[in-house]
Amino acid sequence: MKKFFLFHYLLLKRSFKKISFIILLLCIPVLCYLLKDNFVNGRRSTIYIGVCLDENNELAKKIFDSVETEFDSFEFVLCKDADTLQRKVIKGTYDCGYVFDEHFDEKFYSNDMSKLLTCYVSPSSTASAIANEYIFSEIFNEHAFQIMINYIKDDEVFKDQDLSNIEEELRPIYDDYLYGEDTFAFEYISSDHTVLSNDSIFHSFTLSSIKGLVALLVMFAAFIGTLNIYKDDKTGIFFAFHTNFKLFYKMAEIFTITLIASASGLISIYLCHLSDGFLLEISRLLVYTLVCTIYFYAIYMVTPNQYIFATLIPVLVLGSIIFCPIFADLSEVISIPLFKHISWFFVPKYYFIM
Repeated sequence: MKKFFLFHYLLLKRSFKKISFIILLLCIPVLCYLLKDNFVNGRRSTIYIGVCLDENNELAKKIFDSVETEFDSFEFVLCKDADTLQRKVIKGTYDCGYVFDEHFDEKFYSNDMSKLLTCYVSPSSTASAIANEYIFSEIFNEHAFQIMINYIKDDEVFKDQDLSNIEEELRPIYDDYLYGEDTFAFEYISSDHTVLSNDSIFHSFTLSSIKGLVALLVMFAAFIGTLNIYKDDKTGIFFAFHTNFKLFYKMAEIFTITLIASASGLISIYLCHLSDGFLLEISRLLVYTLVCTIYFYAIYMVTPNQYIFATLIPVLVLGSIIFCPIFADLSEVISIPLFKHISWFFVPKYYFIM
């Protein structure tokens, strides 16, 4: 037992002499904090959408005001004329732009929906499809209200009713059902089952992203530990130990380094105020360390040398990012049953199920 603890001590001493390992330990809290700071403090690039409309079109102005105030994802900018808007879209200042027809209100109320908008899209646009949804959803909201009013005015059921102020009377009710949470609403719940307000969604996203980054960087430590086994095999260090215990000494190479990285990950989670509870986080990271140790020792057993193992590293990293919810859970987007099953072959998956 004394020899085993001495071996651990020598592993720690050797690890802390390696610059690459020190950089990894520092990278975990630094990258996690920067990621958290980026999302929570809202330092993210703004996507600008240009809008051009005639000041005499009250409905077009109302639609612009709605998208400008309701959707924080984009910055909708009012442009003075269509030529300026086109130039800015071509230059890339605006991701895309919308020109409302000069007779927008007139055509809308006469139920002529042809060419109400002209859309200009930058070749490098990444968000025009989403901007389309925002703009047309507001137009549809107004169109649906107009259909309802026309139906009430034309239907014989309401012919005996006083409809002179019908629009003013129904508009507040319509808006209440359209935007109120009684009709349709989303509820966002964090990993500790507390309900989040809509303003805290970035915090929730950051929670999964930072923990995903911790899982990924702890896995990098397991890579280092496995590569050390190959090097120590060549130097003959393990011949100093009894055959029955060689397995434990080799696994200790991975476990010791991975455990230190997990401790750095724990500090990162607390530094970002994203803990689900001290004991829970310690248990989760300890189990994950053991899983990493067993997982990479199994790979070591079937991989004949360090060069073949090194070729597996990019595959395991990319596979973990794609198939495991490191930054986003793509299995919720890609409706292929096999996609979720493949994730079990990558070690970060076991961290997220705990």
